[in-house]
Amino acid sequence: MHLVWPGISVDNTLIIPVDKSEFGIQTSPLELAGKIFKPKREAHITVFGSSVGTSLLQQIRFKPEIEQQISHAFENTDWSYKKTTDFRHLVRTCTGPYAADTTEESIIILLEMEGMTSFYQSLKALELIDNDLPVPPPHVTLYTFNCDRGIGVPSQNQLVKLTHQYLQKPV
Repeated sequence: MHLVWPGISVDNTLIIPVDKSEFGIQTSPLELAGKIFKPKREAHITVFGSSVGTSLLQQIRFKPEIEQQISHAFENTDWSYKKTTDFRHLVRTCTGPYAADTTEESIIILLEMEGMTSFYQSLKALELIDNDLPVPPPHVTLYTFNCDRGIGVPSQNQLVKLTHQYLQKPV
């Protein structure tokens, strides 16, 4: 599945929209561990988050042709994916001087998506991102608690740290 370059979002991210119904996201909330999780308003796969997006936009500002290189790499990537049966309950606690002590939670499904690795390899070959930058695990956020946007998962290591529990299909 080849896609047209959507551009970097106003949030400095790159996302691939997906159909909520394909992932069984209901319109009603879901209860888990005594908490009410809201269905995600829109569903997407995050290709890269705001830190990578900000870095790329800074490079584009100095060399506008870089956006064409990124666009070319994106459009030449096969973005096909396959849903897995790996559902997870993620938990993140936000603390610090500027953050209220809050716990944010998400329910996600992991995907098999070789294009994510291919795209990152292309950006690394173009020397637009660091060679040691991990490829984020492809996933779709289904439901959230206390964080409407979901929890960013920039690496496999972060996924392991954020995973509170493995779930059977939550819906």
